[in-house]
Amino acid sequence: MDKTDFIFPTKENRDKVKNFFTQLPIKSIFVSFRWTPAFLGFDHNIRLIAHPGAMFIGFDENNNRITNTFQAFENSIKELMEIYKKNNPDVYFLSPIPEFPWRVPDRAQALVRTLSGSNSHIIEQLRQNISITKQSYFDYNKESFEELDKLKKQYNFSYIDLTSKLCDDERCYGIAKDGQAFYYDDDHLNKHIINEFFRDELMPVIQSGK
Repeated sequence: MDKTDFIFPTKENRDKVKNFFTQLPIKSIFVSFRWTPAFLGFDHNIRLIAHPGAMFIGFDENNNRITNTFQAFENSIKELMEIYKKNNPDVYFLSPIPEFPWRVPDRAQALVRTLSGSNSHIIEQLRQNISITKQSYFDYNKESFEELDKLKKQYNFSYIDLTSKLCDDERCYGIAKDGQAFYYDDDHLNKHIINEFFRDELMPVIQSGK
Protein backbone atom coordinates (compact mmCIF):
# COMPACT_ATOMS: atom_id res chain seq x y z
CA MET A 1 0.00 0.00 0.00
CA ASP A 2 1.34 3.46 -0.86
CA LYS A 3 0.12 7.05 -0.63
CA THR A 4 -1.94 6.78 -3.84
CA ASP A 5 -4.26 4.40 -1.98
CA PHE A 6 -5.17 7.33 0.27
CA ILE A 7 -5.23 10.04 -2.41
CA PHE A 8 -7.42 8.32 -5.00
CA PRO A 9 -10.53 6.94 -3.25
CA THR A 10 -11.52 4.11 -5.60
CA LYS A 11 -13.39 1.17 -4.10
CA GLU A 12 -10.30 -1.03 -4.46
CA ASN A 13 -8.07 1.50 -2.73
CA ARG A 14 -10.63 2.12 0.02
CA ASP A 15 -10.80 -1.62 0.72
CA LYS A 16 -6.99 -1.82 0.84
CA VAL A 17 -6.81 1.05 3.29
CA LYS A 18 -9.61 -0.44 5.40
CA ASN A 19 -7.97 -3.87 5.51
CA PHE A 20 -4.64 -2.34 6.45
CA PHE A 21 -6.01 -0.38 9.38
CA THR A 22 -8.23 -3.16 10.72
CA GLN A 23 -5.06 -5.18 11.39
CA LEU A 24 -3.75 -2.52 13.76
CA PRO A 25 -4.53 -2.61 17.51
CA ILE A 26 -6.14 0.84 17.47
CA LYS A 27 -7.13 2.17 20.90
CA SER A 28 -7.42 5.89 20.23
CA ILE A 29 -8.38 7.78 17.07
CA PHE A 30 -7.76 11.50 16.58
CA VAL A 31 -9.77 13.16 13.81
CA SER A 32 -8.59 16.51 12.48
CA PHE A 33 -8.45 18.44 9.23
CA ARG A 34 -9.39 21.87 7.90
CA TRP A 35 -13.02 21.33 8.84
CA THR A 36 -14.71 24.38 7.34
CA PRO A 37 -12.91 24.53 3.95
CA ALA A 38 -13.47 20.79 3.57
CA PHE A 39 -17.17 21.05 4.35
CA LEU A 40 -17.99 24.26 2.49
CA GLY A 41 -15.46 24.20 -0.35
CA PHE A 42 -13.94 27.63 0.29
CA ASP A 43 -11.61 29.10 2.87
CA HIS A 44 -11.42 32.23 5.00
CA ASN A 45 -10.15 34.24 2.02
CA ILE A 46 -13.21 33.09 0.00
CA ARG A 47 -10.90 31.19 -2.32
CA LEU A 48 -12.70 28.35 -4.04
CA ILE A 49 -11.05 25.06 -3.21
CA ALA A 50 -11.61 22.95 -6.29
CA HIS A 51 -8.60 20.64 -6.49
CA PRO A 52 -9.30 16.88 -6.01
CA GLY A 53 -9.49 15.85 -2.39
CA ALA A 54 -9.82 19.37 -1.02
CA MET A 55 -13.49 18.93 -0.20
CA PHE A 56 -14.44 15.94 1.90
CA ILE A 57 -15.18 12.91 -0.27
CA GLY A 58 -17.43 10.11 0.89
CA PHE A 59 -19.31 7.09 -0.39
CA ASP A 60 -22.59 5.43 0.52
CA GLU A 61 -23.13 1.74 1.21
CA ASN A 62 -23.30 1.10 -2.56
CA ASN A 63 -19.99 2.89 -3.13
CA ASN A 64 -21.64 5.81 -4.88
CA ARG A 65 -19.84 9.10 -4.32
CA ILE A 66 -21.66 11.49 -1.99
CA THR A 67 -21.50 15.12 -3.00
CA ASN A 68 -23.02 16.51 0.20
CA THR A 69 -19.87 16.92 2.28
CA PHE A 70 -21.61 16.77 5.66
CA GLN A 71 -23.33 13.52 4.69
CA ALA A 72 -20.04 12.19 3.32
CA PHE A 73 -18.32 12.91 6.61
CA GLU A 74 -21.11 11.31 8.64
CA ASN A 75 -20.99 8.18 6.48
CA SER A 76 -17.22 7.99 6.87
CA ILE A 77 -17.49 8.28 10.66
CA LYS A 78 -20.15 5.56 10.64
CA GLU A 79 -17.86 3.35 8.57
CA LEU A 80 -14.92 4.14 10.86
CA MET A 81 -16.86 3.06 13.93
CA GLU A 82 -18.00 -0.10 12.20
CA ILE A 83 -14.42 -0.99 11.26
CA TYR A 84 -13.10 -0.55 14.78
CA LYS A 85 -16.10 -1.62 16.86
CA LYS A 86 -14.27 -4.72 18.11
CA ASN A 87 -11.53 -2.45 19.51
CA ASN A 88 -14.04 0.00 20.98
CA PRO A 89 -11.57 2.87 20.47
CA ASP A 90 -11.74 6.27 22.08
CA VAL A 91 -12.37 8.87 19.36
CA TYR A 92 -11.30 12.49 19.70
CA PHE A 93 -12.19 15.40 17.46
CA LEU A 94 -9.51 18.10 17.37
CA SER A 95 -10.91 21.61 17.16
CA PRO A 96 -10.55 23.78 14.05
CA ILE A 97 -7.44 25.95 14.04
CA PRO A 98 -7.97 29.71 13.70
CA GLU A 99 -7.19 30.90 10.16
CA PHE A 100 -6.02 34.35 9.10
CA PRO A 101 -6.73 36.59 6.10
CA TRP A 102 -2.98 37.13 5.57
CA ARG A 103 0.24 35.16 5.69
CA VAL A 104 1.37 35.72 9.27
CA PRO A 105 5.17 35.96 8.68
CA ASP A 106 4.71 38.36 5.75
CA ARG A 107 2.39 40.62 7.74
CA ALA A 108 4.76 40.58 10.72
CA GLN A 109 7.71 41.49 8.51
CA ALA A 110 5.81 44.40 6.97
CA LEU A 111 4.52 45.68 10.31
CA VAL A 112 7.78 45.46 12.23
CA ARG A 113 9.32 48.08 9.91
CA THR A 114 6.73 50.59 11.10
CA LEU A 115 7.04 49.92 14.84
CA SER A 116 9.42 51.30 17.42
CA GLY A 117 10.02 50.94 21.13
CA SER A 118 11.11 48.06 23.36
CA ASN A 119 11.00 44.47 22.15
CA SER A 120 8.08 43.72 24.45
CA HIS A 121 6.15 46.70 23.09
CA ILE A 122 6.81 45.68 19.47
CA ILE A 123 5.76 42.09 20.16
CA GLU A 124 2.53 43.23 21.80
CA GLN A 125 1.79 45.51 18.83
CA LEU A 126 2.41 42.64 16.44
CA ARG A 127 0.13 40.37 18.47
CA GLN A 128 -2.70 42.88 18.40
CA ASN A 129 -2.30 43.62 14.69
CA ILE A 130 -1.96 39.98 13.69
CA SER A 131 -5.05 38.63 15.37
CA ILE A 132 -8.73 37.96 14.80
CA THR A 133 -11.61 38.13 17.24
CA LYS A 134 -12.58 34.92 18.99
CA GLN A 135 -16.14 35.54 17.79
CA SER A 136 -15.02 35.64 14.14
CA TYR A 137 -13.32 32.27 14.69
CA PHE A 138 -16.60 30.83 15.98
CA ASP A 139 -18.62 32.46 13.20
CA TYR A 140 -16.34 31.14 10.46
CA ASN A 141 -16.47 27.59 11.85
CA LYS A 142 -20.17 27.66 12.84
CA GLU A 143 -21.26 24.83 10.52
CA SER A 144 -18.29 22.71 11.50
CA PHE A 145 -18.97 23.10 15.23
CA GLU A 146 -22.62 22.16 14.67
CA GLU A 147 -21.62 19.04 12.74
CA LEU A 148 -19.03 17.98 15.32
CA ASP A 149 -21.45 18.55 18.20
CA LYS A 150 -24.04 16.35 16.49
CA LEU A 151 -21.57 13.50 16.03
CA LYS A 152 -20.15 13.91 19.54
CA LYS A 153 -23.62 13.31 20.98
CA GLN A 154 -24.38 10.44 18.62
CA TYR A 155 -21.18 8.49 19.27
CA ASN A 156 -20.07 9.89 22.64
CA PHE A 157 -16.85 11.22 21.14
CA SER A 158 -14.49 13.48 23.06
CA TYR A 159 -13.27 16.89 21.96
CA ILE A 160 -9.83 18.46 22.31
CA ASP A 161 -9.73 22.24 22.10
CA LEU A 162 -6.51 23.32 20.38
CA THR A 163 -7.19 27.04 20.74
CA SER A 164 -5.91 27.28 24.32
CA LYS A 165 -2.41 28.27 23.16
CA LEU A 166 -3.61 30.44 20.29
CA CYS A 167 -6.49 32.44 21.80
CA ASP A 168 -7.56 34.23 24.94
CA ASP A 169 -11.17 35.06 25.80
CA GLU A 170 -11.36 37.81 23.19
CA ARG A 171 -8.87 37.20 20.37
CA CYS A 172 -6.87 34.54 18.49
CA TYR A 173 -3.26 35.43 17.71
CA GLY A 174 -0.78 34.68 14.95
CA ILE A 175 2.20 35.65 17.12
CA ALA A 176 3.21 34.13 20.46
CA LYS A 177 4.05 36.19 23.54
CA ASP A 178 7.75 35.49 22.94
CA GLY A 179 7.50 36.90 19.42
CA GLN A 180 7.55 33.61 17.50
CA ALA A 181 5.03 33.19 14.72
CA PHE A 182 2.48 30.47 15.41
CA TYR A 183 1.94 30.05 11.65
CA TYR A 184 4.21 29.71 8.61
CA ASP A 185 1.46 30.99 6.33
CA ASP A 186 -2.19 31.89 6.95
CA ASP A 187 -3.52 28.56 8.22
CA HIS A 188 -0.64 26.11 8.85
CA LEU A 189 1.01 25.97 12.26
CA ASN A 190 4.76 26.10 12.79
CA LYS A 191 6.58 23.06 14.11
CA HIS A 192 7.22 24.49 17.59
CA ILE A 193 3.52 25.00 18.38
CA ILE A 194 2.60 21.60 16.93
CA ASN A 195 5.17 20.05 19.28
CA GLU A 196 3.61 21.92 22.20
CA PHE A 197 0.13 20.70 21.26
CA PHE A 198 1.38 17.14 21.02
CA ARG A 199 3.23 17.36 24.35
CA ASP A 200 0.56 19.18 26.35
CA GLU A 201 -2.74 18.11 24.78
CA LEU A 202 -2.35 14.79 22.96
CA MET A 203 0.34 12.88 24.86
CA PRO A 204 -1.54 13.01 28.21
CA VAL A 205 -4.57 11.50 26.46
CA ILE A 206 -2.52 8.80 24.76
CA GLN A 207 -0.63 7.92 27.95
CA SER A 208 -3.77 7.78 30.07
CA GLY A 209 -5.45 5.43 27.63
CA LYS A 210 -8.72 7.30 28.11
